[in-house]
Amino acid sequence: MAIIDDIREIRERKKISRRTIAEKLYMAEATYRDIEYGKIRLTLENYIEICKILNISPMEYLRSNDNEHFVLLNDRDIADLNRIINKINSQAFTINNSGNDVSINVNNNYNDKK
Repeated sequence: MAIIDDIREIRERKKISRRTIAEKLYMAEATYRDIEYGKIRLTLENYIEICKILNISPMEYLRSNDNEHFVLLNDRDIADLNRIINKINSQAFTINNSGNDVSINVNNNYNDKK
């Protein structure tokens, strides 16, 4: 079963219309329908946004599924992914767990370079 088939099943089970998802993705309902039918390729960006709308974790969903799924990436997806990775790398996260005390230090000095 393809990943979009699983997403369609989750959308239907949660009684969320194609129109609702399309509106939240800022696209025409027909365009989203074409994604569900495989006429338009599911991008990484859209996959992540659809998971947010359906309130499912993209990584948890992929790990919990017995089938192997691949989200095809185009050059724009790769550039977006590189930008996200650079953003994460530019932020220093430190977690210190000693006993019952947990402290998290976040350094957010990111300059968005597009």
